[in-house]
Amino acid sequence: KKSRPSAYKGIDISPAMIKNATARHPELEFGVEDILELEDPPAPLYDYVVCCGLFHLRADNSDKDWNQFSKAMIKQMFKYARRGLAFNMMTDQVDFKVERLYYANPTEFFDFCRYNLNRRVCLRQDYPLYEFTIYVYR
Repeated sequence: KKSRPSAYKGIDISPAMIKNATARHPELEFGVEDILELEDPPAPLYDYVVCCGLFHLRADNSDKDWNQFSKAMIKQMFKYARRGLAFNMMTDQVDFKVERLYYANPTEFFDFCRYNLNRRVCLRQDYPLYEFTIYVYR
């Protein structure tokens, strides 16, 4: 039997994404929010914060601006995580690049997390996609 979380909340800044998610999973809670614009929570609100795919498309932002945005968002997400944070990014270890995508250096973000969030960090880049996942634990 699969275990399911007792509570779940999905957020996005895009109303269209929230509408689609709500239609697919009406039993779950979703909301349009920008956590960079909210006041910091007084204490972490969720056991785990999982961020998948957010940092892949930088669109018209420069690599430098997207790098800074990514780090700001990672720091902010960790403030909401009671037990841990997981996020993925596309690796800069690729054989071709698409202009509007962001390719991150895995060790740069690993070091960013261990020096700015917590020393309990895990970097996984052992799966076949051109991306990596970082887990940061409390």
